[in-house]
Amino acid sequence: MQATAPSHAWKFVRISGLDQVSLESGADLLALGELDPKLWVALSCPVKGLELDETTLSLIDIDGDGRIRVPEVLAAVRWAASRLKDAGDLLAGADSLPLDAIQGAAPEGAGILATADKILRQLGREGASTVSLADTSDPARALGAAGLTGDGIVAPGAATDADTQTLIHDILGCVGGVAGAAGVVGITEEKAAAFFSAAEAFLAARATQPSLLPLAAWSSADAASPVQALGTARLQAVVSGGGKPALAALFARDRELASEFKGVADLDRLVRYHRDLRSLLHNFVNFSDFYSPDHRAIFQSGVLYLDSRSCELCIRVDDPASHSTLASTSNAYIAYLDCRRANGETMKVAACFTQGDSDYLFVGRNGVFYDRKSRDWDATITRIVDNPISIRQAFFAPYKKFIRFVGWQIAKRAAAADSSVVPAGAGAPVPPKPKLDVGTVAALGVAVGGISAAFGSILGAFFGLGIWMPVGFCGVILAISGPSMIIARLKLRQRSLGPLLEASGWAVNSRVKINIPLGVSLTDRAALPRGTRLQRKDPYKDRAAARNRWALFALLVIAGAALVGARVHHRWPFEPKPAAEAKPR
Repeated sequence: MQATAPSHAWKFVRISGLDQVSLESGADLLALGELDPKLWVALSCPVKGLELDETTLSLIDIDGDGRIRVPEVLAAVRWAASRLKDAGDLLAGADSLPLDAIQGAAPEGAGILATADKILRQLGREGASTVSLADTSDPARALGAAGLTGDGIVAPGAATDADTQTLIHDILGCVGGVAGAAGVVGITEEKAAAFFSAAEAFLAARATQPSLLPLAAWSSADAASPVQALGTARLQAVVSGGGKPALAALFARDRELASEFKGVADLDRLVRYHRDLRSLLHNFVNFSDFYSPDHRAIFQSGVLYLDSRSCELCIRVDDPASHSTLASTSNAYIAYLDCRRANGETMKVAACFTQGDSDYLFVGRNGVFYDRKSRDWDATITRIVDNPISIRQAFFAPYKKFIRFVGWQIAKRAAAADSSVVPAGAGAPVPPKPKLDVGTVAALGVAVGGISAAFGSILGAFFGLGIWMPVGFCGVILAISGPSMIIARLKLRQRSLGPLLEASGWAVNSRVKINIPLGVSLTDRAALPRGTRLQRKDPYKDRAAARNRWALFALLVIAGAALVGARVHHRWPFEPKPAAEAKPR
């Protein structure tokens, strides 16, 4: 059976070895439901902890489970596209929504357009051509209905007179309230009815003749009433006053505004989608923001400056210990940092070092972290996941380890010798120095002879190469540094972004590799700007150390020349051994 051709022709681009779909037009967005989910770079992401408006992400999260999945992204695109003339406007990511971009011919768009015109008039912006979140984020202000939300809950601030406000407070204190969508606690019609019913019952019981009701029954009735604390005088004023009709008018006004509040909510949603869907799509369907030099991905929380480098691949984390368990499989060098500000704010980030070396990266070192709002944070390394950063680092790693080992051994022996010294006046007898016996001297002679012979054999083999000696030298270097470089190369080729994001709650569908060129772009090293004039005369230069280095270099050159001369003239250690003379019989 012949396969059915797709109804939409997709364009894919390859960046850093990853094939990902390109979203360039409204037609691409309208056909997004036809794209095989296996070709999406991500399948889900968390609502919290990203550099994208959390309110927008909560609107997209239809089931409210704190995660966004493919069907919810598709639903958001369809909802916004049905209310716009051109779905491609969603790819602009503009902060303001032009009114002429709304599809007024469709019922959904017509309602939103009418709401936009109304709130612009209310806000004194009649005739404006765009609407923004500043206009829609406060529906009560936009509709001139302070305190009302259209959800059947009336807060004290909804009343315009002090008496009605006091009455609402009394009802809240007696029968409780309900939190509205904005988080403000108010009363419902049911709560108001319960309050007035209890007040009338309380007053009716008090009107009964005392001779007909025993004193013990009076006390029980008062204690059982939720309005007893207000007292008879206050309750009589409430019941006989105009508070009840005033509340009824407020509830009626709130019901009238319900449809208008829904219209503002839809307009606010469209404005948010118009601004934020571009970022979500380019960090979910594809990862073009991550690879773009002009944008940052929504999971990149800022830039870390530390050790003469700036790291742009910084991800916000909650628990470094649990995050590092999975993130370590990314084969990236990760430094976990505690970030804090003077006002007490704290944050934890995982920063990836993808260029340079790790010689001066250690727990406790301090740096400065700049978040996406350009706020600076004091940052301290608390945990490190050690992996190769560069092949250059791997080349020098064996020599650095050897130098550190020698230094450690020298320090260890110096410390041991220092601890064995007896302080003057301590009175302890000085043990006599042990004498070397003949066997020890013989053993040392054999050891020195063996080392000399081995060294001579190596030099003989090396100088025996003749004009191939440079090749032999390179072979020795490769024998030392080669294994470290091979291991580093393999790990760098396997370095991936996926485990870093999955440890933060993502479901990454593709192998997003961090190859060497991409790593170089993610971590920038300090460099003098172009046109800089460098004054090379250093008044505090360690000239003695420089002379010692030159002396050592000259000594090595002389030793090498001497060995070459000895090889040419068959001198020690290259002279041939004399043939053994035959003994006379």
